[in-house]
Amino acid sequence: MKKLRTRQFLPFVFVLIALYSCMKNRDVEPEIPIYSSFNDIINPPDTFRVVFALRSLSNYYALINFESNAVWEVHRVNNPGDYFTEAYVIRTQDTATKNPYRFISQLKQDTLVVGFNGGIDYSFIARRTSSNTENVNLILNFVKTENAFNPANTIDQVIDGSQ
Repeated sequence: MKKLRTRQFLPFVFVLIALYSCMKNRDVEPEIPIYSSFNDIINPPDTFRVVFALRSLSNYYALINFESNAVWEVHRVNNPGDYFTEAYVIRTQDTATKNPYRFISQLKQDTLVVGFNGGIDYSFIARRTSSNTENVNLILNFVKTENAFNPANTIDQVIDGSQ
């Protein structure tokens, strides 16, 4: 009878050990705030993400207004697989007169490291270029760098130079 109870108890112990190993604390990436492209982002933290829910071939806009002059690194977090996506940036006030700067496309997967002026609205534009009907999310990661801000190396200068 004692052997029978031991045999019944051993699987229970193995299950507990397995559950404990699954629930152990792992090195978890610090929480990064995530914003939707549908809402304006004013004075974001030093690290954040923007999610563009690309549901059609339309352009999707995220308006971001940085608190102060700073150099930021912007890059794609996810790879939407076979779905071609593009990302652009431009000062919002210039959208009628200038072409936005494309920093992500089928052939170009750049990390954008450039200065943004504080107090100015910037439009980050994302779109998919594949007509596949599945929904796709493009996630951009923004990290404020320690690089010195140089007015001659802002996104405005990059856009003016690419015209």
